[in-house]
Amino acid sequence: MKNNTIVDWFALLLKVTLAGVVLVFLGSESIAFFTFIFPADQWFMAYTGFGLTSGAFLVYLFLFLKNAKTDLQKTVAIIMMFVGIGGELATAGFGMQVEAWDKQGWVMAQSDFDFMVLAVRGLMFAHALALLAYSFGDEIMTAFDKNNNGIPDMLEKKPMRQFGATVGNANNKDAEIANLKKRLAELEKSPKQDSQQPTE
Repeated sequence: MKNNTIVDWFALLLKVTLAGVVLVFLGSESIAFFTFIFPADQWFMAYTGFGLTSGAFLVYLFLFLKNAKTDLQKTVAIIMMFVGIGGELATAGFGMQVEAWDKQGWVMAQSDFDFMVLAVRGLMFAHALALLAYSFGDEIMTAFDKNNNGIPDMLEKKPMRQFGATVGNANNKDAEIANLKKRLAELEKSPKQDSQQPTE
């Protein structure tokens, strides 16, 4: 930080300003969408909906940088950052579309409304699943990993079985066949050796 020049500080200021402008713009449209979805007496739900998009992105970014310790936690955090950004873009787009329709006097079809509600439900399900995986995923995987090799038992490759014999048994049979061939070759040589011995 001590070696930062004025240009570096100015670049940082520009990045923070741009991020703030984008967040405010997308956030306002996203809140407009959630306000349209929820009844008027549940206006506060619009702001909780905002927490599923941009708010979630900021939370998972912080978790990835400062809290995630295992590979699973880091993976979940990265995936949910993209989910948060994608949800923000989708809800903001819905919000702008609703405002445009309202200004032109168009009426939203029931199928459009159902699709938007379905998208919000999918977003809620993704967050619930991600929180479960982030908080307890490693413990759940350990419970199904009796060998402690980092791979759940159900995902490990099992020995191939054919007519009740494993691959290992097949290899043993091959070795036995090779030994039998070796002994047979020795038996074939032994009469020749006996015939070469002088008779008394």
